[in-house]
Amino acid sequence: MNIRIKSLIGLCALMLCGAGTLGLSSCKSNKQKEEHSDEEHSENEGIAVLTQENLDAAGIRIGKLEYKELSATIRANGALRVPNNDKGFVSSLYGGVVQRILVHEGARVAKGQTVAVISSPQFIQTQEEYLSTLSRLAFASEELKRQELLKNSDAGTGKLLQSARSELGVLRSRKASLEQQLRLMGINPSKLSSGSLQPSISVVSPISGVVGEIKAQIGAYIDPTTPVCEIINNAALHLDLHIYEQDLPKLKVGQRVHFRLTNNPTQEYDARIHMIGGVFEPNTRTVAVHCELLGDTRSFIDGMDITGLISLGDVLSPALPSEAIVNYEGKDYVFIRLSDNPAHTHEGNHRPADSAVTNAFAAEAEEAERHTEKRSDHLHNVGGYRFRRVAVLRGASALGYTAVTFLEDIPHDADFVLSGAFFVNSVLNPSNEDED
Repeated sequence: MNIRIKSLIGLCALMLCGAGTLGLSSCKSNKQKEEHSDEEHSENEGIAVLTQENLDAAGIRIGKLEYKELSATIRANGALRVPNNDKGFVSSLYGGVVQRILVHEGARVAKGQTVAVISSPQFIQTQEEYLSTLSRLAFASEELKRQELLKNSDAGTGKLLQSARSELGVLRSRKASLEQQLRLMGINPSKLSSGSLQPSISVVSPISGVVGEIKAQIGAYIDPTTPVCEIINNAALHLDLHIYEQDLPKLKVGQRVHFRLTNNPTQEYDARIHMIGGVFEPNTRTVAVHCELLGDTRSFIDGMDITGLISLGDVLSPALPSEAIVNYEGKDYVFIRLSDNPAHTHEGNHRPADSAVTNAFAAEAEEAERHTEKRSDHLHNVGGYRFRRVAVLRGASALGYTAVTFLEDIPHDADFVLSGAFFVNSVLNPSNEDED
């Protein structure tokens, strides 16, 4: 009896263990199915699957990457500048009170033209001293003659003769100094007389050009450190471009530059590189490239900001139709068709751009490739064409084609979406529109 009871208890325990094992196995299986389903859903993101009917309806074309002769350019900012040799300040060598200002801002003046008139008692004193020196010089000259005559007749002394000669030399030096001072004032010493003393002088322009800011006012006192106004010769305008060091090897003297004014972006002008600087700007780490302006420059003003394009000539570049490129979240992409066999060789691949910008896409490209290999079999069962989004950098554009630089390795025989990329992108991101 006891043996039978023990057998029943053992059988019940064995049944309970079996049931528990089956329950755990069932739970584990359900959990694996859910995880597999979630993984498949996550890995399907970033891959667009379209049928032949979708391609025909959206007009999507598939083809190979081409190589086109496209005109490469460098974009740079800059400004119109006048060399310091062609602009200056109008100032007086002598202090005085401004009596008249004869020009206004924006007026054109010639070299030597009177800009302002100033007066000062110093001007009269200098003229008076000059006339006085002339009189003393005439007396000293006659005195020297008398002393020489006395000396020759043994009636005079050598000391008086030496004194007369010394006095005459001092007065001649003083006369020459005063003549130069009067000429700097704009007064002709040969026409000066006691009845023609001038209480004022003219302040003239040192160069030809356009009057800039007028700093002086009538009745104000100016000195050599206080300019009346600024003169700028806009005929000497040239274009200064700020070029980063990585672009310097691409430039040479004689290259054409197309530029637009910041305040007038609709009109395009031309220039030509005539000198490449050799010193870095301390703040921007750029080098100034000086360009000669071509064509009519009368509407240009010193200091105008510009945006320029430097033509580098035609370069053979990998290119796709411009409509094959879409912009999504601030980045440019193209779509590459995935083959049924995800394994591929890197021999002959299009190399990615050798730039720091590739780091921003490295993780994204690696993750997309890993997902592609894992879900190949699953998508093959779904059927249709599979496309993956690949990041690129835009280059020059011409005749409907745009040069592209890939940010990851691309098989040399890869197929790309040539038209209808917008539709493919909308399949991946139905709530987002192409920003182009």
